[in-house]
This record gives sequence, structure tokens and C-alpha cells, in this order.
Amino acid sequence: MANLATTATESLQCIASAMRQKEGGSITSSDLLDFLENEKERRNNPHNKEVLDHVDIPSNVIPFLLNWFRQGGVYEFPPAGYFEKIDDDESNLILSAKKGSNLDQWVNSCVWIANKLADSKYLSDSKKYRFYHADQPVGNSRTNFKSKATSMIKDAKANAVDSKFRTAINLLARGSGDKWNPADIFAIEINKINEIAHQLRSNEMPDASEEIFKMARDAKGNGKKDLKFYAEMGKLNGYNRYVDKLFEDKECIPISLKKAGSANPSLKLLKHKDLKGVDDALELKVEITKVDYKPTADKAIVEFSIGGKSGAMLDFRGFETTSKIENVQAQIQAAGSTANHGKITLPLYSFIVEESGGMTAIRAQQRVKKKLFGNIIPNSTDSVFTPASIFVDYANKKGVRGSNDRFNRRTLIEDTPAWAQYIQWLTKGAIPSEKNVANTEVVRNVRQKLGDPTGSAESQMPTKKIGGQKKVVFASAKSELMKEWKRDNKGKLIRMTPSSKYQGKPQDFVWAAKYIKNKVQSAEAVFVVDLARKAPKKTIKEAILKSAYSYAASKGLRIFSNTEIKEFLSASTYLKVGG
Repeated sequence: MANLATTATESLQCIASAMRQKEGGSITSSDLLDFLENEKERRNNPHNKEVLDHVDIPSNVIPFLLNWFRQGGVYEFPPAGYFEKIDDDESNLILSAKKGSNLDQWVNSCVWIANKLADSKYLSDSKKYRFYHADQPVGNSRTNFKSKATSMIKDAKANAVDSKFRTAINLLARGSGDKWNPADIFAIEINKINEIAHQLRSNEMPDASEEIFKMARDAKGNGKKDLKFYAEMGKLNGYNRYVDKLFEDKECIPISLKKAGSANPSLKLLKHKDLKGVDDALELKVEITKVDYKPTADKAIVEFSIGGKSGAMLDFRGFETTSKIENVQAQIQAAGSTANHGKITLPLYSFIVEESGGMTAIRAQQRVKKKLFGNIIPNSTDSVFTPASIFVDYANKKGVRGSNDRFNRRTLIEDTPAWAQYIQWLTKGAIPSEKNVANTEVVRNVRQKLGDPTGSAESQMPTKKIGGQKKVVFASAKSELMKEWKRDNKGKLIRMTPSSKYQGKPQDFVWAAKYIKNKVQSAEAVFVVDLARKAPKKTIKEAILKSAYSYAASKGLRIFSNTEIKEFLSASTYLKVGG
């Protein structure tokens, strides 16, 4: 489940949609706020009860929404002409949300989306729906659409025979059902809930294995002859057909939500298309427009257009919010929009690179690492890129005399210039001498994180107000660890060298190791598709981006090459609204 705030806004959309269904006409933001104001009295309020009878949301969101309402709900005078008759001053007051507040934005979004959905052709005027949050079990099924798909993916992993398919499904099985279908809510016809619940509960879902084989045999046209559908996913493909049929009959509508910014939000159908979807994917054009290695940040970005729309982006960076050190991931931004599609893990991106023919770039990286480090950098167990595990060792192992640990806090200091050389080769195409990286951004940042301001101008150092004055502090220090750098009697920062005892806590080594890890892995990932590099070929770079984008956009896991697509997971039908 997502965090409570996200779940609450999705649940508020269920409430707004049920309210719009009850009213039979457009609703306003004040209608939704009135619902929240009267929520405590719902047992004596038939209006609220009828609305809640048509939603199924987590129980913990109502207290969250009520607290949010208390913080942001106010009374204001309505605009002139709001009431046909004004009998007294009190009737001039209407409930609204504070303008510019988070509540104001989300209440407006939910109302606009509810009106848009109700007016669309996708929901039937003659049917009554219950609006389910995607995490809620449907009827008495004890499961939901996305959990069922996730279960099927894990079953396919357990039963997979084909080695490449098994690798792909193993990567997919680590996640949730979001890449099968990113729906946040489901509108389900009330008269069909029991029937659908029975089908979800049943282990006898439709199986499309034989039909998939026939489709592959009969496929014609450019690229189709090499199409590989896997029988191991037959049940999930049959399940897709089942969801498609429910959608076509307007009995179950999966809906993916983005916050709406206007009263007329965009509404788009993304339909499971079997081979037609593969045809469309083959014709989709990708063009790399910019690569940015972000020299002053620990991330790297590749920008590209897809299908003629600019603005698509893979933003590789660390997403750990604690002192844990894990692989970077790519946040993917949609083409032609500021909306984020979601993330793709480094192991899955690695699989795409391998299967798309991008290993020439990886071999070049390995040659340079061998030149700089010898044979000490181990192969990763989960990707073709530099493993995060060595940075975990850099951060946590003390480097005791006589120890065989090659990666530890002492060698982190010693290896930093070599990592700086490697990063400069990745980002600029040449390996500088160790002397020439001594005062580069990478080395300077590591020194700062470990308590050594060598080579840094005071303006480059991290500062914080201490005792009312702005003072230079340790970059990695947090809250109680925050402290000022020592100065000499002339006020200059005291230089500290690797031979001296660092002022930083053990935690400082974590942030230093994490910084290098983010720089290295993100640069390696973007290097593969950088047009400034001769290998791999431009068509392979574009195929890699197309596969990554297709997965993050919840269209399935498809591996592209010049002449074929290997489809490991096909996404099912849903409506995308807002954004």
C-alpha cells in the first residue's frame, strides 16, 4: 500500500465519484467539503450514508481526511449571485478550502475528475457502481485485481522453464501489481460484485497459452515473425482478456489518477491490444535529445522524445531515505507531461541493457575499472553495473590491521581519487591523472563529508545557523550530529588529512560511500545510452530507452531490438485521468 496521504487522496476520489453518481449531475468543491464536515454525523445523515454505501476504502483514511479538513476548511462569502435569495447574513457563508492549500488542490482535483468520469462514455448512466480503492478486497474475495495479477506473476516465476523468461519474471515478481495495471481505484458495477469476487477468488482463471502460441505462429509483417510470447504467462494474458471484457461491458473500470489542474482534466484510455499493441510499439520512435551527468549532484539524467513528444526523462539517482545503501533507480517522466510514470530498478534496467544488445558499453566500463583498480571490483549479483555491496563495505567496515576486507573506511579514502577518475571518464570520455582529480568536485565532496575541507572555498562549504550566525558545518551531519568545523586562531578552517583522526562520525562514511555509489551507478546507467559514445549503436540505445519507458508507463515488459520484441508482461486496460 502507498503512504497514508496518497491512499487518502485516492479514497477521497472514490467518495467524490460516489457523490457525483448519487447527485446525477455535476458536483462542486463545497459539496465534497460538506460531506467531510458532516461525516461525524453520518449515522443520522442519509446523504453521507448513501455515498459511503457506494465506496470501499481503507478505514484509516476517514480520520486522516477529517483532520485534514479541520486544518484547511473555512467559511467564506460566496460570489455575487451564488444564492437566488438571500434571507439573512448567515446564508451568505459557504464552506470552502483555504485557497492554495493542499486540501484546496486535492478537493478541486477530486471533484473535477468525478465530473469528467461521470460525463465520459466509459461509465454507464444506467448502472450503479461501487468505487473501490485498489488495495481493498472486492466483495468477499479477500483479494483484489492487482494482488491477483501479482500472485500470477509469482506463480509464473516458480514454474518458468525458459531461462531468460525466468530472469525477467524474477525481476517483475519483486514488485507490486502496478506495472501490470497502475489503477488507483476501480469502479465496479454493484450487481456484478459477487460474480467478480467469485472469479478473483477462483484459481481457474482463463488461460491464453494455446492462443498465444497460435498468435505467434500466424503473426505477419515487420517484426511480428520474431515475436516471442511465453506460455508461462498464459494465465496472466487470459486474465488481461477477462479485465478487458469487464471494461468493454462497463462492469469494472480500472482508473489511474493524477492530480487534475483544471476543471477539464485529460482522460485517456490505455487498452490492452495483444498483437496490435506490439505493432504500435514497433512503430514508436525514440530520439535521445540530451544527456546530463549533473557534475554538482549525485545523479544523471537522459532526456528523449517518444512518439514525437518531447519531455520523456530517465532520472537515475539514489532513492534511499535512510543510511541504507542500495542500487540507484530511474524515475521516469512521461513524454509531453510533467507527470512521473514511476521507477525502474537498476537490476531490471540491467536486464533490458543485456537483452537489447547494450553490453559493449558495459565491457568498456569493465576495462576502465580494471585499469584503475586492477581485478578487485567484483561482479554484481543482480546487475551488470558496479555493485552497491562494495559501498556498503566502504561505509561499515573499519579496516582493522590484518583484515582481508578490501573495501573499508580506510580504503574508501585511498580509492576516492580512482573513483573520481572513473566518473570523469564516464562523463567526459577521458581518464585524467590522479593529480588532476585531486581537487575535483567528487574528491572535494568526499573530503567534506568526512571532515576535511581541503581545497574548498568557504563559499562551497555547507552552512547552518548556529547561535544566530551562519557557520560552516559538516555536510553529512544531521540534527544532533550537526557541528561546526574547527578553525585556527586566524579564523581559517583547519585542514585535516587522511593521516589525522577525522572529526566525522561513522555515519559520515555512510554518506561519503553513498555519494560515490550514486555518482558511479547513475553515470554508468546513462553512459549506455549516451550518443557521445560510439558503442552500442544508436538503434540499440533507443531500443533500451523504449523498453524502459514502456515498462515504467505500465505498458508491460517488452525488450526491443531492430527486428523483434520479446514480450514478458503485457499490461491490461485502464483509464488514465488527470495530470
